Formats: sequence, C-alpha cells, structure tokens
Amino acid sequence: GKGEIGLQGEKGMKGERGMKGSKGDKQDFSELADLPKECFSWYHHVLTETWRKMSEHHSKTKVHCDTSSQPHGFQAGWHLFSRTIGGAMPETCTAKNYCGTYASGWLKGSHPTLTGERVSRTVCFSHRDNCCHFPTDIEVINCENYYVYNLPYTPNCTRAYCAQG
Repeated sequence: GKGEIGLQGEKGMKGERGMKGSKGDKQDFSELADLPKECFSWYHHVLTETWRKMSEHHSKTKVHCDTSSQPHGFQAGWHLFSRTIGGAMPETCTAKNYCGTYASGWLKGSHPTLTGERVSRTVCFSHRDNCCHFPTDIEVINCENYYVYNLPYTPNCTRAYCAQG
C-alpha cells in the first residue's frame, strides 16, 4: 500500500525533474554543439605565460618568442589566452619591447562578436617604428565567453603573441 504510493510519488517527482533537467540539458548541449570544435578544451592550447602581458617589458637577458624551438613549448595551432593574462589579444598597437619580446603581436581588427563566429584577421608585430611589421594571417573564433586563435609559429625569435593584460 503505502510503500507503493511512496515509490510512485518519488518516481513521479524524479521523472518530472528528470524531464525538465533533460530538456534543459538537451538545450544546453545543443548550444554547446553549435560551438565550433576549436572551442573545446581538447582542441586548443591554453597560453598562461605572464610574460605575454602588454604590461610586461622584456628583460635583456630573457627575450621570449613563439618559434618551433622554444623551451616554453609553444605549438602552432589553436590557442586560448588565459584570463589570468588578459583573456584575449589586444586590438590596438602594442608597445615595442613589451609582451616579453622585441616585436609584440597584436590583433589588427576587432574580435568576432557573434557566438561561434569565425573571422580571418591579421596579427601585426610592433617593431622599431612600425606598428604593423611582419603581418601574419590568423583565424579567430568567438566561443561565447572567450576567443580562440589559430596561431602559426613565428619565423624568428624577435616575435611573440601578446595578451591584453
């Protein structure tokens, strides 16, 4: 008697919550599914080096760069800039000799505004008296709460990608 009613009541409550939860989960999942694969953590590298910040002047003894042979392990491909270093590339010319290198890389043009939007942009490197030296083509994706960037290796050790921190 009472045991069965209790079980049915609990089942009914769980079923209702499960259905609502499932619907919500399904909706959330479909929103995630709409994001490009590059937005997911298994597809991009996270850049966390504090020397990448716009505010970090390079020291004469330690100039960083993003070539294929660097000890910090930069890999060409998709990257996310950690929030701890600013979360994104700057959209304005950076000062030369900052971001831990001689020629600091910044994003020429704006970040994509729509979730899931992919745009082609140019990274410029501030070097000597030229704000857009060594222009390099990249892609940027808006992943709703952050951006990911498809960054190639830099050809020599005077250039590195900058974070807006």
